[in-house]
Amino acid sequence: MDAISLAEEADELYRRGEFEDAVLFYDRAMERDSENKELYNRRGLALCRMDRHQDAIDSFDAALKIDPQYTDALNNKGVVFYKQKRYDGAMALFDQIIEQDPKYVRAWYNKGVVLDRLGRFREAVICYDKAIDINPGGARIWSNRGAALGNMGELEGAIDSFDRS
Repeated sequence: MDAISLAEEADELYRRGEFEDAVLFYDRAMERDSENKELYNRRGLALCRMDRHQDAIDSFDAALKIDPQYTDALNNKGVVFYKQKRYDGAMALFDQIIEQDPKYVRAWYNKGVVLDRLGRFREAVICYDKAIDINPGGARIWSNRGAALGNMGELEGAIDSFDRS
């Protein structure tokens, strides 16, 4: 099988929740196409789903070695840092993405999630608002915005946000 066919099979395994098998197929695809940053990124996502966080980071780093500006890998690495409670590292990655691409909605959303976790609700709402400006239909963004506003005691704004989610 060629790299594309192997990657497609890996993607299908990933969608079915068969993450270990997906990683094996991504590995086989990477043997045939070792410079494909997307394969490393998707492999990292599968590893993350198995809670193999350091392996996921290593895979994202391999993608970033190919393309240091690869926003998807930077974002996914930031998400893993968040899961590991490495909030400063996650914030730095999301800020780097925002600097590179201010329209990258997931970076604004994820930065908001980190700020929310740190109890910095006002700053989180600002990030969620930026994400909403880019993607007004993002239900999770509206929901998180509502929760942050609720945590600040701004119940009217919270209810409005929940209604939009």
